[in-house]
Amino acid sequence: MLSRIRRMAEAARARTEEDQQRQQVIGPERFDDPLAARTEWVPAVEGGTNFCTRVLVQVSPRRVEFRPTTAARVVPIVFVLVGLAALAFAVWALLNERGYFVGTMISLAVGCLFVVGGATVCCLATRRIAFDQGAGCFWKGGSTPISPAGIQSRTSAAPLAEIHAVQLLSEFIEGSRSSSHDAGSTSSYHSYEINLVLKDGSRINVVDHGDLARIRQDAGQLARFLDVPIWDVTSART
Repeated sequence: MLSRIRRMAEAARARTEEDQQRQQVIGPERFDDPLAARTEWVPAVEGGTNFCTRVLVQVSPRRVEFRPTTAARVVPIVFVLVGLAALAFAVWALLNERGYFVGTMISLAVGCLFVVGGATVCCLATRRIAFDQGAGCFWKGGSTPISPAGIQSRTSAAPLAEIHAVQLLSEFIEGSRSSSHDAGSTSSYHSYEINLVLKDGSRINVVDHGDLARIRQDAGQLARFLDVPIWDVTSART
């Protein structure tokens, strides 16, 4: 337990040092753009996945969307099914008075956790992420376009006219070791995220997953669609 806590602390310190080094390596001169000096160069969201969760799809000449991959749809469904199975066992034990009180309570707790967690992840994984030139907006969630005047918060929506650049970053996710000794293999991986950099220097996260080739392709396509530069620094600290 102590060795695991020590490894977690070392991983957190390593991530902090990596973020500080990235801030030093990546400067506004690299992009020849003064706004880069007012933009953060650390991940906008913590964590990520080691597989591709979304791909950019051209819906029409004036609209693109990041749509979930098959894997992103299946994984949360599996969690929900496991949770339903645990709940079914708990209900069966209660109805038949089998006396498995501890096991029944554990099954109820695990079942509820998996069902709620899986449903939540499924909703997040399948919500719409769209860029619509006709509406003049980017937004997350909802099935219909919104207008620039209808934007209440810049955390999940923004007028396309306010998007200054597409930012592509990498983040190292430290996994747990397979052995109690430091020589064991790890499940560590890199996750990559696309952020929108607005004209005031603030950022909005769009997607975050582990397929570098795909996310680079999508970031480039998105930048061309928006007619803005792409700030790709995934090769700086990968």
